[in-house]
Amino acid sequence: MPASTAPAAAPAGPLSLEKAIDRTLLFNLGLTVTRLEALRSLDAVEVSESVFEPTFAWTNRINGSRTAANLLAGSPATRWHDSDVELSQKFSWGGALSVGTGLTRLWTESGNNATASATNLAPTSPTRSHSSPAAGARLTSAR
Repeated sequence: MPASTAPAAAPAGPLSLEKAIDRTLLFNLGLTVTRLEALRSLDAVEVSESVFEPTFAWTNRINGSRTAANLLAGSPATRWHDSDVELSQKFSWGGALSVGTGLTRLWTESGNNATASATNLAPTSPTRSHSSPAAGARLTSAR
């Protein structure tokens, strides 16, 4: 005989007002949907706030090539390595802040070496016009 999935029968006898209210709230489908919608809206808030989480970016590039003319001329091969790191944060008031640094190294087969480093601090504000060429420009930069 299969198990019954029907709810248990209510006990015979008087039902107090408190128990009647509890049973009504328990089996009220509209109220359950409202509770779930409230919880779902909290998830939407968390997803919306994720836009304001910090972002980390790293780029690493290595380059170097020799043309046939350079080989025939006996020119030394030149290579370079460039690495940049940046941390950026958007804010709920509309602004953003980026902080970054980078290092470039250039070397040749003949033993010549050169290095250069750069740092940047780039705050932006929602009051800056995006039509302006300076909008979003880095305010502090050094090489």
